[in-house]
Amino acid sequence: MNWPVFSDPTHRRARSVVAWSVLLILASIFVLGSILQSLLNYPTLDSDALRPEVLRSVADTPTPEQEAALRDRLACDGDQTLVTCAERESADFMDALADLPRERLRVHAFLPAWPDWRGLSVDAHIDEIDVLMPHLYALDLGSARLEDVGTESDNYQQAEGAMRRKAEPTTVLPVASFAEDALLERVSDERVGRMARALVGAVTTAGHDGVCIDTSLDPHGLYPLAARIAERLDASPAWGDRTLCAVVPIPHLRMVPEPTAPFDRVVLAPGREVAGGALPGPPTARSDDAFAVALLAERADRDAFVVALNTEALLWSSDVPLPQELSYANAMARVAAADAQVRFVDGLDHSTASFLDDAGRTQTIWFEDLPSIYPVVRALADAKLDNVAIWPLGGEDPGIWALVSDSAGARRDVVAPNLFPYVAHLDEGPFMGYSGTAVPGLRLLSFEDGDPVSDMLRTPSPHRITRWGEIPPLTILLTFDDGPDAQYTGEILDVLQETRVPATFFLVGSKVSANADLVQRMADEGHVIGSHSYYHPRLETCSPTRICIEAALVQKTLETAVDRSTKVMRLPYARGAGPLNSTQVAPIAELSKLGYVLVLGDIIPPDWTEMAPGDIVDFVTESTSNAQGAVLVMHDGGGDRTNVVAALPEVISSLRARGFSFIGLPELLDAQQDDLIPPVTGERSWQDRMTFFMLDGLTGLLKISFWIVISIGLLRSLAMLIMAQVRRPHLTVRGDVYPRVDVLVPAYNEETVVAATIRAILATEYPNVGVIAVNDGSTDGTLAALEENFADHPRVRILDKPNGGKSSALNHALSRSDAEIVVSIDADTLLHPKAIGLLARHFSDPRIGAVAGNVKVGNRKSLLTRFQALEYITAQNIDRRAAELVNGILVVPGAVGGWRRAAIDAAGGYPRDTLAEDADLTVAVNRAGYKVVFDPRAIAVTEAPETVGQLFRQRLRWTLGMMQVGWKHRRAVTEGRGVGFFALPDLLIFGVFMPLLAPFADIVFLAAAAGAVMTVAGGYGAAELAAVDWPILGAYFALPLFDFVVAALAFHFEPNERKSLLWLLLIQRFYYRQLLYITTIRAFLRALSGRVQGWQKLKRTSALVQDAPGEPPKAAHDYGSPTRS
Repeated sequence: MNWPVFSDPTHRRARSVVAWSVLLILASIFVLGSILQSLLNYPTLDSDALRPEVLRSVADTPTPEQEAALRDRLACDGDQTLVTCAERESADFMDALADLPRERLRVHAFLPAWPDWRGLSVDAHIDEIDVLMPHLYALDLGSARLEDVGTESDNYQQAEGAMRRKAEPTTVLPVASFAEDALLERVSDERVGRMARALVGAVTTAGHDGVCIDTSLDPHGLYPLAARIAERLDASPAWGDRTLCAVVPIPHLRMVPEPTAPFDRVVLAPGREVAGGALPGPPTARSDDAFAVALLAERADRDAFVVALNTEALLWSSDVPLPQELSYANAMARVAAADAQVRFVDGLDHSTASFLDDAGRTQTIWFEDLPSIYPVVRALADAKLDNVAIWPLGGEDPGIWALVSDSAGARRDVVAPNLFPYVAHLDEGPFMGYSGTAVPGLRLLSFEDGDPVSDMLRTPSPHRITRWGEIPPLTILLTFDDGPDAQYTGEILDVLQETRVPATFFLVGSKVSANADLVQRMADEGHVIGSHSYYHPRLETCSPTRICIEAALVQKTLETAVDRSTKVMRLPYARGAGPLNSTQVAPIAELSKLGYVLVLGDIIPPDWTEMAPGDIVDFVTESTSNAQGAVLVMHDGGGDRTNVVAALPEVISSLRARGFSFIGLPELLDAQQDDLIPPVTGERSWQDRMTFFMLDGLTGLLKISFWIVISIGLLRSLAMLIMAQVRRPHLTVRGDVYPRVDVLVPAYNEETVVAATIRAILATEYPNVGVIAVNDGSTDGTLAALEENFADHPRVRILDKPNGGKSSALNHALSRSDAEIVVSIDADTLLHPKAIGLLARHFSDPRIGAVAGNVKVGNRKSLLTRFQALEYITAQNIDRRAAELVNGILVVPGAVGGWRRAAIDAAGGYPRDTLAEDADLTVAVNRAGYKVVFDPRAIAVTEAPETVGQLFRQRLRWTLGMMQVGWKHRRAVTEGRGVGFFALPDLLIFGVFMPLLAPFADIVFLAAAAGAVMTVAGGYGAAELAAVDWPILGAYFALPLFDFVVAALAFHFEPNERKSLLWLLLIQRFYYRQLLYITTIRAFLRALSGRVQGWQKLKRTSALVQDAPGEPPKAAHDYGSPTRS
């Protein structure tokens, strides 16, 4: 028996493929398991000698025992929460809050430009804020200029984002302060006018609702000056009806004239003046508030005043004469770190806490919190004073928002103040670690003798960051990020060696293996090697496991490359001064648990931009003008760092000339180099070696596969484009001789379409044609349809035979034909009336053995069939034209092809040992010495698969059949014919090899695309964008662009085609191509296993049969005749 190519009737190959597949799957599982074990085995570093003791045991959330004790204290029953129980115990206070006329209050909020974390409060409470007062400007009396101090600040940028999300508009009154007050007597009217004009320009350009001039620096001297400026503003036509506002400390209320003109509004700000050596006490004296309320109650213009509620705490230290202002979150963090107790002091109506610090100094904190601010708001409400201000934002006890809002969040913060969004930095220094988790507070509030009292049951705390270390004055710690780089790192090391400057290099782990010699040189020359993560992601967007894996990979890479590990790290993309919020603190918490010393940065010139070397030097010079010690951060990788290399020698010499010296990280930590980057002892585990072989080797192989696919794909497209243009159509001789043509129509279960197909043939314009229809053992009504419609037709012969497959049916029909030319078509195909004549005319040339027609997809009613239509148009008009140039046409399609009978006989008839009998016969005819040409005007319309499942079945048969043809005719490669040196290699490379590699190219692209998307979505800057793998993205997108050019030429050859199909190219590569890759992989596995499928019938939908019975179908006419052959 003549078995099909690749077939293995013994099934031995199939069993071998299954066995090898199982082994491969098991091996893959083993390898992946080993890699996971290696990745998840991230050891804790022994760094206790390098870090403060507080970082060795970070406090966790409250223990179950503590929770149980609180539940007992509050008599919580069943499933009641602690918050519910605390609210029950604080019912009187909660009722008093509910009685406040909160809907009547107009809430102002002062937003300082610094520190940056104050924007968190704007985000959380923008809906409660009616008037935002950001500190944006400063008036310089000496130059009469307006300085921008806040429009670019993180706080204001965050506030602008919050206001855009708010449904109702927020009034914005920017605060303009005075830079100094020493030159009051020299402020002429001309200078006043200049400052007023500057304010008009700034406020109107920004679209703000007015301005608030802060006179707190010297109320008696500055208030009159502010009034002069306000008068000029009010007189300016550009100012319009914008609001004029002044800020005056509460103790200076009497100096504000009645009425307040020229000011529309006056903010009474907290203004306690503390003398040196004063005893510790609250931030605001209740007598000041009482004074303000009493005085305002007597004024007719009291509605013009806004009473500010002080939100900040005071920290009194026993060895410092003046207190330090702290936010509520920072103050509570210190209390929690000291395990101190907050107590409420009757009479003073404020909360306080005292404790000893590590140096034995007494630290006393007095708070402004909900119980201390409630009486002020109550008194204001009773006096019908409805304008209040939170002063400043970000410093407040979150519970005070319940004084102005009845939201669920505000109510919860009354008894359970939540500081989770905030991060408190304890102490100062260039190093940091995570020293405490955020803990929600719990307190009871009640009244005694009409005054509120508070009992803090659990101290609230934000996340705590402990900083340590001290850089001496005039000292620089030089660090570099984002290397190693094959070019720039070596040049930087040369500069450091020449100038004898120590440095610390924070390395991206994925770059280490390729630059191991540079990393070794760093260690050999006394520098410190630090981690900068493995892939350089934004770690705050990563899971805890990913964070730990990033760190562990760097360790294992260093151990492999230079036999060292590291205990120091700098986070990629992190703020030089440390985290602002709970999101940014997450990686710090994980890395601190692992024992890393995390290094911050003080001076960070944006050298990743196109900053000139001179500008880098100037930036460093300006940043070190205060002569303080600092950590200088520069970049030796991640992009073009020519500017850094050029600037570094001058940076070093300039700093030294000004008295600065350079210090190494070991000296700063009182350690040795080996303490920070300890040598590795012992053998590395085989899991680690395998992991890095896979990471480095596999990544490299993937990228190689990517560039092979892209390069060869582009070269092939270019070659096909040129060949299709160069190709000239086969010249035919038109005469009056019409040799007989028999059209062979094999049919198996085609009852719905076969009649229409034959009617289309009979409608041909060619005068000498016959039809031989073969029913190949159909199990439906195909034979009946043929006999019913054509039994008596003189030009139609109907044959019936047992099922034997398409080749068998065609050979049977061929045996009954005496025509010298035959045309074979599929039973679902509709011929254009001119098609047979166009095919037949070529056979006047005795060299022609076969002619390929032009197959169109007729059922273009879904995205899938339109993809196929586009594929047919491009492949036939470009690939087939190009192949014809070298007599290398591989397929005369079974849907429409003309054959010389003698050529078929010379080739041995239709072959039965491949699934692609049309391609098999085409190659055989070519090898028999005949030419095969293409006539694009010989159009036939076919029905394409309409579901993915049908497409898979059809393309599996086609692809496997083409593989069979390539293998069967492999010796043609050495015969010197175009089908051998062009078509078959093209089939092997682009029909088999490239589709098998293409998924790996897609993986590389998707990885690069995901990085780019995250970069853009995260709003990263130029440095992050420079790290995106743009060559891979550009090369991948070059393919569809080139496909577009190729397809445009194909449509140029067929001007009657619908150009709208071209736009499908934009998505074809991201969907349709992947379906074809899958069929290639399936076909390859079938070939290996010997499981060659039989003829799988495509279910017909009769989509092309829309005409009345007895009439020739018109579908083929719809495509017209192309004018370019």
